[in-house]
Amino acid sequence: MSRTVCWCLALTVALPAAGFAQKKKEPDYGGVPLSAWVKALKSSDVRARQDAAKTIGEIGPAAKTAAPALVAAFKDKDGLVRVRVANSHWKVTRDAKAALPVLREGLKDKEFEVRMEAAAVLGGIGPAAKDAVPALAAALKDKDVAVRLSVAAAIGKIGPSATDAVPALIAVAKDPQNAACQPAIEALGKIGPAAKSAVPVLLDALKIEDFKRAAAEALEAIDPATAKTIGKE
Repeated sequence: MSRTVCWCLALTVALPAAGFAQKKKEPDYGGVPLSAWVKALKSSDVRARQDAAKTIGEIGPAAKTAAPALVAAFKDKDGLVRVRVANSHWKVTRDAKAALPVLREGLKDKEFEVRMEAAAVLGGIGPAAKDAVPALAAALKDKDVAVRLSVAAAIGKIGPSATDAVPALIAVAKDPQNAACQPAIEALGKIGPAAKSAVPVLLDALKIEDFKRAAAEALEAIDPATAKTIGKE
């Protein structure tokens, strides 16, 4: 093989590799590049900002270059944008501490949709959101049913780290008229043995048909010995 042919073959292999090294494909979502979603965070259209704030998180860790823009958007004037940006920042960086202050404020927003989504995001973060438990416990008194349901579910997802919410959950669980009664019972069960002070309330809940199953499961998770005794009666 001639020297010229060998050189041409080497160049054919090297050029694509060099081009790939110089131009790495930008992450995208739905065919729209990350840079466009980041730019949309500064749009004058609030819905465009809301969509961008949510979508960047869907890209995940590959969108880590967007972290500074997400942090800047923590101060957006729209509550839903702030909550969604906090969620995306968590999904991209796995840094819960940065997101929690924004989400705690979101639980107090004047719009119920923002409060509800803030609680849902905290639940999605899970045990790493334990520092927000006092704020969630307070939000169990929210005037909106949908918010209370979201809050109770979030506490349950935080699990054993949510012990500070036990008194507030008990207060809800003992009120059959509260729409969040069953989610509160379920959350107590997910906290586990640390929620043992809830046993008397759960025993009462066993007498109510609508809550019997949830109460039995929670009791089993919190105090298996007592649960076995009940089962023999």
